[in-house]
Formats: sequence, structure tokens, C-alpha cells
Amino acid sequence: MLGILVRQTCGTFADEEQMMDKYRIPRHHSNVHFSQHSVFIRKLYTTMLHIAQSAENFKTPIPSTYSQTLIQLYTGWLVDHVSKVDRELAALLIGKAPDSELERDVVLPPDLVVPISYSQFLASDNASLQDRNLFEKLKRMLRLKEYGKEEEKKKLLGVAKAKAKSLQHQQPRKDSGQMNPNMNMNMNMGMNMNQMNMFNAMNMPMNMNMNMNQNMNMNMFNAMNMNMNMAGGM
Repeated sequence: MLGILVRQTCGTFADEEQMMDKYRIPRHHSNVHFSQHSVFIRKLYTTMLHIAQSAENFKTPIPSTYSQTLIQLYTGWLVDHVSKVDRELAALLIGKAPDSELERDVVLPPDLVVPISYSQFLASDNASLQDRNLFEKLKRMLRLKEYGKEEEKKKLLGVAKAKAKSLQHQQPRKDSGQMNPNMNMNMNMGMNMNQMNMFNAMNMPMNMNMNMNQNMNMNMFNAMNMNMNMAGGM
């Protein structure tokens, strides 16, 4: 029941604030309206958390005294806000919003819809760490799932996965001023073979220099062809 009451209250506030934004209600009214919504939500959350903690600690049904506390809270809201500020909003919406929208009932949302006014408060310097922790604690205790949070998490997770996949398939940039390491290794192998052939040729008898030079040139030619073929294969 406490969760239903919180969802209905916040859903109604969120609906009013969306209409104020949609139909361009003057700023002087919307600022006052948003501020009062935010203050009431803080009072409601504090009361709800106290009730939920008491019920959890003592493992008993909620005492009737808490019912009276909630009745007093909402009675004061009806007198201070609904009969004054909401009535002024209704007058401002006449002629701007169609009658069908003004007369419709606000459907109880399945998830907790956080009004813009309270989201702005939590993001402002006026909100303490205790305010933010209180909000999160209440959601956990009443098992309230915040509307849009799961979709936002899935969207962020999808973006992260897409980035990781892109980085995984991204090829390293080729720099024309740098030699491919594999090509460099192949050239070194060819140079070592040529150096060995030259060393052998210098130690052979003079009458065999011509044949060795031919063999050396052939080996150099073969080494160059091997490098070119291996480089072409890469």
C-alpha cells in the first residue's frame, strides 16, 4: 500500500509538471509549483521510510497511528496546495489545454515516475547526500522500480558493447614512414644469406670466383624474389 501511495502521488505530480511545460505556463507559477512539489515529496519520503522501517523492525502490521500521520500530511496538502496552487494552474490551463486533458484521470503507473521538480532538486546544490541516500533507500525498502532507469542502463550497456566491438575490429593505422616488421625480418634474412655467400666467395680459389659470383648473384636474386613474394602475400 505504501508503494502504491508513493507511485500515485509522484505520478500525479509528474503529470502536472509535464502539462505546465507542454502548455507554456508562466515561469513565476511553475517555479512555485515545482518547489512545493519537491518539498512535499521530501516530507512524504521521510514519513514513508519511517513507517517502512518500523514495520520491518517489529515484523508487525503498520499501526493505525501511522495512518493518522498520513491523513494529516495529505489533509495539509489539500488545504495549502490543491485548493490554491492547483486551482490557479487549472485557471491558467483553460483555453490552452483541451477539456479532455483537463478532465482525464491520471492512471497509476506501474513504476515510480520521478517528477522533474524532484529530479532537479536531487541534482542541485540544495540536496544533501542524505537526501539522495534517503531516496535510494526508500526505493529499495518499498521495492520501487524507477521508470526509465532500466531502459537507460540497457542503452548505456549497448553503447559500451558497440565501442568495445569497434575497438576490437579496428585495424592499426599504417604509417608510410615505418616498415612492416615482417618485411623487415624478411629483408634481414635475405641480407644474412647474401653476406654468407660473399664470405664463402672470398675464401674460394680464384679460378672459382666467376662461378661463385654467378651463384651469389643467383642467391641474391632468389632472396629478393622471396622477399617480394612474401611482401606481396602480406
